[in-house]
Amino acid sequence: HLPVIVVTDLLEENFRYDTVVHVRGGDQQALLKRKVDFAFRNTPYRRSKVIEREKDGRPDDKILLSAISKPESVDVWVNLLLEQKFAIQTITSVPYILEAFVGRRKGSEGGYFLITNLESGNNLRQTFFKNGQMLFSRLTTLTGRNHTQLGDDIHRETVQLRQYLERIQFLTYDITLHIEVYAPHEEVLQQLADKSNEHNRIAVMDTAKLTVNGGSTEPSPTHYFLSHVLGQTRPANIYAPTASTRFHDLQTLGRYSAFTASMILLLTVAINIPVAFNTSDKWRETESLQNQVG
Repeated sequence: HLPVIVVTDLLEENFRYDTVVHVRGGDQQALLKRKVDFAFRNTPYRRSKVIEREKDGRPDDKILLSAISKPESVDVWVNLLLEQKFAIQTITSVPYILEAFVGRRKGSEGGYFLITNLESGNNLRQTFFKNGQMLFSRLTTLTGRNHTQLGDDIHRETVQLRQYLERIQFLTYDITLHIEVYAPHEEVLQQLADKSNEHNRIAVMDTAKLTVNGGSTEPSPTHYFLSHVLGQTRPANIYAPTASTRFHDLQTLGRYSAFTASMILLLTVAINIPVAFNTSDKWRETESLQNQVG
């Protein structure tokens, strides 16, 4: 079997922040592991990293801890893949795919970005970046909202998120936040285009006019991001523990393996347990992505 990349897009992905004393090498890795193990001890799908140094007072490290806090959402797929001896190469998430997407663009350094994408079912993801680093992401469901007022709803969610980012000191009130909104509805785009100002500069992207590699038109925003990232790089493994990657590790033991993953599994809030066992249909849906990375 060729390697498999599992990409999650779940409500239950959590992000926390902490400050630790600045150390290096093995001491730093041990400290980060202790922090994330304590913060998310009920899930194996977790990660920690240093994001920057404190500028005031003692130069401690600011760290980002993230995890999928409902591991059963991923376990059902991982267990099924391992039963069939598929080589899981990576378990990552849409926020980290977006980090790769932003990081490969010019102008990401020194800027503050918010990517907002409206997916099917009116699921709204908002992901914040500072200097190309993903620092926060959340998934909100707008199900049941009036279709003609979605633009206003997205703007309200954006203002609330900016207030939160200012409260936790990721932004100051005078900083310009560049906001990109990916949505399939023309009414949404029209409503948002008029709300741009010097603090929140909004650029709207009509997904009906976007294309992915291979020529497919009108992709979902997530499909569009995946297409661009997978066409250029191999996504880093963010969440897969060693037990999940054992077949892939055996394949690559003692030799260099090129990026040949041909199966992309996207786990979203719309997935339920019966669907988790119908893997062949899901893999057929990703055929356009398979051709790029084969």
